[in-house]
Amino acid sequence: MFRRLLFIAAAAVFTTSAFAQTARVQIIHNAADPAASVVDIYVNGGLALDDFAFRDATPFIDLPAGQQITVGVAPGNSSSAADAIANFPFNLTPDETYLVVANGVLNPAAFAPNPDGEAIGFGLWALDGQETSNSHTWQIRPVHGVTDAPAVDIRTELGTTVMGGRKYGQETQYIAVDQTATKLTVFPASSQTGLAAFSVDLSGPEGEARVLLASGFLDSAANGNGPAFGLLLVAPDGTSELLPAAPLEDPTARVQIVHNAADPAASEVDIYIGSDLALDNFAFRAATPYIDLPAGSEIVIGVAPATSSSSADAIATFPVTLTEGETYTVIANGVLSPGDFAANPDGRSTGFTLWVRPESREAASDSAVVEFLVVHGATDAPGVDVAARGVATLVPDAKYGDITDYIAVPAAPYVID
Repeated sequence: MFRRLLFIAAAAVFTTSAFAQTARVQIIHNAADPAASVVDIYVNGGLALDDFAFRDATPFIDLPAGQQITVGVAPGNSSSAADAIANFPFNLTPDETYLVVANGVLNPAAFAPNPDGEAIGFGLWALDGQETSNSHTWQIRPVHGVTDAPAVDIRTELGTTVMGGRKYGQETQYIAVDQTATKLTVFPASSQTGLAAFSVDLSGPEGEARVLLASGFLDSAANGNGPAFGLLLVAPDGTSELLPAAPLEDPTARVQIVHNAADPAASEVDIYIGSDLALDNFAFRAATPYIDLPAGSEIVIGVAPATSSSSADAIATFPVTLTEGETYTVIANGVLSPGDFAANPDGRSTGFTLWVRPESREAASDSAVVEFLVVHGATDAPGVDVAARGVATLVPDAKYGDITDYIAVPAAPYVID
């Protein structure tokens, strides 16, 4: 979380060689209030940054540490520190590295409130910083700086969550990102419906460490026609880039596919979505990670032999319409020719099919426990009880085709009977 150090300064004010202790600091102007689009920064009465503009940044610089300094923020046309609209005392820790972000609005009552009730008044946020990545790939530190936006997730098109469920004024630690990613999409927290998408180029040298700021206003018209929502990427040398907008994807749902059909003739299958091959040589007891599939309109899932050459070779097709933003588990089960196999003792149909379960989860609803579903997928088995030995019966009388609700247990080793 932020250490709310109220600080801003620049090397122009100090000759750092005169001080025995210093800290490394990068300063970023992300306060979208039109009245603060350009500001002057004073330190101990001296002008430190003249006409410092919204979405500008300094490089990392050495500043004196271990002593109190008074910082004043004034309009861009100020003539002296007496014009400051706010003054802040601060004391930097020697040898630390900081990111300092100016954010918020000067008169919160004149702007749309934050949906999560967070305070949006102008302030200076100080975070632990990095000038280089501590891994061989890029690292990004996301910061939520949009006063009128709810808690958000930011994800790459490769499925990496760069920011997860952070409210205004919150950030995450530096996170490694795949340099092949080319798109960042912003979602309301835990939603699959995107707010906006942006193109990003991470193809530069390995070892980069940058700050990614949610910037501007989600609803410009409700905020004095201030700058529109965007993502600002800031490099250690002070270079700042407002990422170009990209089209949002069509509506999607999250889906995990599990192959549990024990028929030897279906030991490997090809899965088609419409005419497109989605899974090649998908083996019995294999599973995909959760993936995005089209939602809101009917798609046809086709199952074909592993030797198939097109969707026309499908041995079974299943039309489904997924709900946008929903999460599903899809389980292939049963046998291709039930007459060639033992009947189910409870009279359940054992023909090959896809079981589609909505309201699935990619993470437990309570991080303190492990959650799982139990699926009865053995065609020739009767109804069963499932018990954790010496603990409790987890599932009473589950028959073939039954899928339980999520069961929560403490993380521990168990013997299952």
